[in-house]
Amino acid sequence: MAHMSSATSLAPLLADLAEAEHIPALAVATRAGEDFAFAASGAADLATGRAPDADTIFPIGSCSKAFIATAIAILVDSGAICYDTPVAAVVPGFELATPQLTCGLTVRDMLSHNSGLARHDAIFEVQPRGVDARELVRRLALIPPRAPFRYRMSYQNHMYALASVLVSEVAGEPWDQFLARHVLVPAGMTRTFAHVADFAADPNVAFGYGLDAGGAPRQLAFDDVYHLAGAAGCIASTAHDMDRWLRLQLGCGVIDGTRVFSEAAAAALHAPQTIIRPGEFFPFEATELDFRSYGLGWTIQTLHGRKLVAHGGSIRGFRTLAGFAPDDDVAFFIAGNLEGMTIHEPLGLEVAARLLGWTQDDWLSKLGALMAPLAEAGAASEAEFWASAAGAVPAHPDTAYTGHYTSELYGEAEIRRRDGALEAIIGQMRLELRPVGGDGFASVLPNGVHYPLTFDVPGEGAVGFDWTPDTPVRFNR
Repeated sequence: MAHMSSATSLAPLLADLAEAEHIPALAVATRAGEDFAFAASGAADLATGRAPDADTIFPIGSCSKAFIATAIAILVDSGAICYDTPVAAVVPGFELATPQLTCGLTVRDMLSHNSGLARHDAIFEVQPRGVDARELVRRLALIPPRAPFRYRMSYQNHMYALASVLVSEVAGEPWDQFLARHVLVPAGMTRTFAHVADFAADPNVAFGYGLDAGGAPRQLAFDDVYHLAGAAGCIASTAHDMDRWLRLQLGCGVIDGTRVFSEAAAAALHAPQTIIRPGEFFPFEATELDFRSYGLGWTIQTLHGRKLVAHGGSIRGFRTLAGFAPDDDVAFFIAGNLEGMTIHEPLGLEVAARLLGWTQDDWLSKLGALMAPLAEAGAASEAEFWASAAGAVPAHPDTAYTGHYTSELYGEAEIRRRDGALEAIIGQMRLELRPVGGDGFASVLPNGVHYPLTFDVPGEGAVGFDWTPDTPVRFNR
């Protein structure tokens, strides 16, 4: 099968996409056999106009998950644990919402999103004071199940924070040090980092951006999730290093003659563990894509009947996608520095299809057509919600709501008046409170995302409130 020989053929497309989607920088690296290519458009730093290159550092978000899964595969290789080891046998004090979950959750379940727990990703935005990955693991018992255990794909970032703690427990050293010694160094990945402090001042780092209400880009602070999320999303890397990472996967654990993990480990990492049913994880379906599943830190599907292993990443100011076709010796890495951009997924399929020789797919148009109705429905629902809340006034004066509250899961919260309106401060998150009727409010983040918040006011003052970033969370005064 003919492979696309060079990512440089994508340069005009990247320039058009970056302009159309208002993405400051968009970069693509490809690997086809012995050939590596890189193309990019835009600026890694809008203040200076510095263009990204193959050594520019991008936070990779959830592409980090495959790294900690690989660290665990190395521990399995060593005989220290096995995939069916119960997590409770390894992590002291580990407890989940039910005894069945606590006793039953295995290393394999943890890595393949089988727990059924609700996501509660807002805790990573809140980042409560004094909470690190170990404390977050202790609080896992407070997260309720959304689905029965091992019933369906239930994507769960907290399970990968747990995986980071588990590696530290089994290896007897911090997970990032174990990863560096056993993966990054032997794989020759010299510009891959687990701490913001290790790369934020690098002269060749990409800065993350969001768009303000007027569509103008604003620079965002790096999201230091290391202490809380561990390898659920804290790693940063470059196109060159990610190419080595993907070559290591294509080599089933071998790169440049150095074996980093076994063929058996590669087989487990890249094999289906949890079936992904339509609507469970991917926001779109297409006849060219089939047999979707989750392995260990990777999604697995077929594209025109060819196996495609990949994972996306999202973290404040950045979106990424890494993937490879193990039977065809091709791989790709995509990075953009705009909060909430969605072009990385159709672009990834477009690049993969070209690498595999299908040059007429036009995934950018195809997925645009598939996802447009979803976007329109979402916009219509949002407009209907705000229309229904127009003119709503609170049932009580502001003083009935203001004060300090606490939640076992999310920590401290303060309801206060600011600039003539109510706002909620939950950990490090600030939310505007807009009345929607009675004692109900929409708690609105700066990016426009809103979660329901309802006060419990049995008398003149609130005794608590229920906040619903996922399942409802109780805060008591």
